[in-house]
Amino acid sequence: MADATTTTTKAKRFRFLLVNAFSLTERAAYQPRPRSGPKEALLYNHDDIAHLLEDVEWELHPGAPATHGDWPVELREEFAITGVNRLPIVREACASGKYDAVLLLGGGDPGFWEAREIGHRHGVPVTACAHAQMHIAGMLGTRFSVIDISEVHNMQMADLVRRYAMTGHCASIRNCCRFCQPSRTLPCLSLKSPGFKLTRCQSSPAGTCKWAVYSV
Repeated sequence: MADATTTTTKAKRFRFLLVNAFSLTERAAYQPRPRSGPKEALLYNHDDIAHLLEDVEWELHPGAPATHGDWPVELREEFAITGVNRLPIVREACASGKYDAVLLLGGGDPGFWEAREIGHRHGVPVTACAHAQMHIAGMLGTRFSVIDISEVHNMQMADLVRRYAMTGHCASIRNCCRFCQPSRTLPCLSLKSPGFKLTRCQSSPAGTCKWAVYSV
């Protein structure tokens, strides 16, 4: 019989699988996260959400090897490739019966709708960052803005705002140009889509993109 002073581990209520969008090679110029170490060190913003995971047993998948290139996802083509690449991970996780939910990490939600369809067949909820964030933001206030990383990435986020029926809540999509690569960026005219207008981004550093997308 265990001694009365023995410390017992608090039972976990749920078991989640967190799946990164993709995994770059060691040769990649930009490494979005450490390649090795404890899962807590590999998860973005772990310190901020650790209290939410206290009663959750969770695993972190590094993401499927990137086949779109050795750089972060930006173009719509790259989003499509990345989404397809991680569907087998979702399918295997849902079919295993080991998880109560699957969480897709990474901005732009590549493969979310398809992964959600897979989860539905197995009775496993599947969620993704932008979808969850927009809904939480909508509960915290009447309107929200998206701080994004590059011009063409802005268009993916604008598409998601419309797809998630958030046009009435999204005040703007602002471009901080963090990963801006002018040689790979589409012309600014590509941002002229229904419901949005181009506005010069005064806060952009010199030599980077000069535009942000604002909802109207």
